[in-house]
Formats: sequence, C-alpha cells, structure tokens
Amino acid sequence: MLTLMPYAVSGLSCVLMVPQMLKHLFGITLALCLLIANFTAPLQAADQHEITQQQANEQLDQAGRQRMLSQRMAAASCLAMSGVDVDNQRAITQVSWEEFDNFLVAIREGDPSKGWVAAQDTDVLAAVDRVDAIWSDARLPILQIAAGDLQLAVVKEFIAGSKPLLKRSDGLVRALSASFGEVVVDSSQVETIDIADRQRMLTQLILQQACLFAIGYQRDDMQVALEDSIDLFDRSLYALSKGDEQAGIMEPPTPELRAQLAYMMSIWDAYKSDLSQLVSDKKMNPT
Repeated sequence: MLTLMPYAVSGLSCVLMVPQMLKHLFGITLALCLLIANFTAPLQAADQHEITQQQANEQLDQAGRQRMLSQRMAAASCLAMSGVDVDNQRAITQVSWEEFDNFLVAIREGDPSKGWVAAQDTDVLAAVDRVDAIWSDARLPILQIAAGDLQLAVVKEFIAGSKPLLKRSDGLVRALSASFGEVVVDSSQVETIDIADRQRMLTQLILQQACLFAIGYQRDDMQVALEDSIDLFDRSLYALSKGDEQAGIMEPPTPELRAQLAYMMSIWDAYKSDLSQLVSDKKMNPT
C-alpha cells in the first residue's frame, strides 16, 4: 500500500503551517464571501420580483461555491494524505462532497426548504448533466478519502478528476446566470462578481497546488501552475480593489467593501510571502 503519510518534506512545513496558512486562507475566503454577498444584493425592483431575485442570488452563489468546493476537496485530500491536520481535512472532504452533491440534486429536483423549484431551463439541466457525468466517477474516491483511505492512487484519482469537475461547474454557473438574466444583477456588475467568485475558488486551488508542489508531485508542471495561480489571484485582487474599466470591473462602491478588500490584501500579502518562500526553497533545494 503506497502512501505519503506521514510525509517529511522541508517544503511542506514551509507552506502548510497549520494553523497559520489555513488561517490566512480562511480569512481570505471569508472576506470574499462577504464581497460576493455585497455585490449580489438584489436590485431595486417591484415587490413581486424580490423573492425571485433572492432565490436566484442564492443559487448563483452556491453554484459559484461548487467551483470552490471542487478544489477544496482536492486540497484537503492532498493535505490529509501528507499527514497535515488529517482528521480535520478528512472532515472537510466529507462536508464538501455532501454540499456539492446536495446542490446538484436541488437544482434538478428543487429544494422546498429554500423555496427553490426544479430547474426548467434546458441549458441549465444540460449543464447539470455534464457535471453529473464527471461527479458520478469522482464521488467514489472522495468518499474513500473521507473514510480514511489516503493511498496515493486514490488521492491522485480525485485530483485528476477535480480539473474537469471545475470546468463543468463553471459551465453550470454560466448556464444559471444566463437563465436568470438581469433579474439577479445589473449587467455592469456581472464581470466583477464573476472575478470575485473566481478568487474564492483560487484560494483552494493555490492551497492544493502548493501542497502538491511541496511533496514533489509533478514538480515542474506544478511549479508553473502554482506561479500562474498566484499571479492571477494577485492581479485580480488588485483589479477588484481599484476597479478596471477596460476589463469591466467596477470600483468598490462602498467604504465597507473597500475595507473588506484592504483586509484581503493584507492577509494575502502574508500568505504570498510564504508561497514565494516555498517556491524559492524548492528551486534551490529540489530534494
């Protein structure tokens, strides 16, 4: 039985400093959730449309979380396999796969507890089918990981499946957004909300890539991917904090939102410093 647990790699201790690194990621993710909630507040509308807006916003927010969850499960799998905060990471995989699974059912069948009705839009249903086609295979290894099977082959199987799962989950976000139209948000906000939500996913993708890079898994490819993800998060966070008219990113409209972005930038700077140290150390000492 091949396993990487416990794993004694100097780079791992650099990037996976529990609870400091995970605390940074939690802080960023929490601030991003507040950011998205602020941007997706319902527009002023007639009374008969307000409930529809609320439900649409809830579904879009959860659809965005699906993208994050696909990478959160992969990151937690790598951490657990590597012997880092094992019980907690296994619990994260359990909670995450249940949330991911429940949302797909809720879109297809409705959720009376939230007032959601079953989706009727054919593009949305087709997007759910495309996610399900991958999720049906990816569910088995993540269930094994949640149950404590941390063999390298099992973790690799899910991590490989998490990439197309992310892509198809993104397709579901697009389909839902198109089906709701401007009942959810003004068109000028769409790009800003999408980038803010992408940041939420990137926090988990970066943690996953840092873990895999630290343990030497596909080192060269993972280094490039990690550096690209760090750069994308960094540039996007700057654009969100300042606005970018050419890219369709609006300036933060309220002092509260500007404060949230400033908070994100402060904790991101600390995390980015640790990530840069990891990449630098492994370049100089690849073994």
